[in-house]
Amino acid sequence: MKVYFYFESEWSEERQIYETVNAVTEEYEGSVALCKGGTTIEAPKPSAEEIALQAEQLKILQLQQTESAQMRPYVLKGMGLMEEDGALRYMTEEERTAGMGELERGQYDLTKMSQERQAQAYAGELPISPALEKSIAGQEKQMQEALSQRLGPNWMMTTPGQQAIASLRQNADLLREEARRGAISGEGGLLLSNLGYLGNVEGVQTQMAGQFPSRTSGLFGGYGQLQQPYQQQRYMEYEASAASAQARAQRQAGLMGGFGSLLGSGIRAGGMYAGLQALGPAAKAAAPAVFLV
Repeated sequence: MKVYFYFESEWSEERQIYETVNAVTEEYEGSVALCKGGTTIEAPKPSAEEIALQAEQLKILQLQQTESAQMRPYVLKGMGLMEEDGALRYMTEEERTAGMGELERGQYDLTKMSQERQAQAYAGELPISPALEKSIAGQEKQMQEALSQRLGPNWMMTTPGQQAIASLRQNADLLREEARRGAISGEGGLLLSNLGYLGNVEGVQTQMAGQFPSRTSGLFGGYGQLQQPYQQQRYMEYEASAASAQARAQRQAGLMGGFGSLLGSGIRAGGMYAGLQALGPAAKAAAPAVFLV
């Protein structure tokens, strides 16, 4: 595009118009772009390589979503829950043991028996060891023989005999109570051990089921790191476009300022041109003006 800052014209008898005989112009190609919004910045689009990496990330996310749905029942089972008609509820004992393996089911049964024995021990209903009962019976028989030899066959009718056998039986009851207390402590330790084993097994299984879908998170992050050079390149391109747009905006502001200062001259030149047209060939003109052609 050519910008006219000054021109001289004279009347052409042949063509019956004013023709330019002298002019001051400058070639300029940016104003049209500026007038059409040349200062607008368009963000660079992702490259094909970056889009491909994003597609791989999307596949990983979709896989994780699918596997999370598949592992959900196992995670809930480890928590003693199950989903039914869209709602969660606690599992029954039969439901919890249905999916146990042979070793886990055996440990579960031992835990139940240990829990029952501990309850019997607390209630004083746990049977005493046969060996202890045999020992107590043997001690009582020896005591009776000794009393019979010392006090005679009617030793049970004597005060010393009654006191001796009562003391023996009292000590036997103390031994039985101590055995029960030992059973409570032993069964309690065994119960805690069994519960800990089952808890660890279920905890590990639940943890593994919950973490299984996220095993590809490292690969997801790797694809993200591979995108960083492309993203950095797009950022640099955007910064360059912004700087270029800013320069164009500044140049546009300068041009518009120059056009504004010349606008008055252009209007005056237009008026002079119209006056010369009215005068016809009787006048020759030289007038400053600004025109965009």
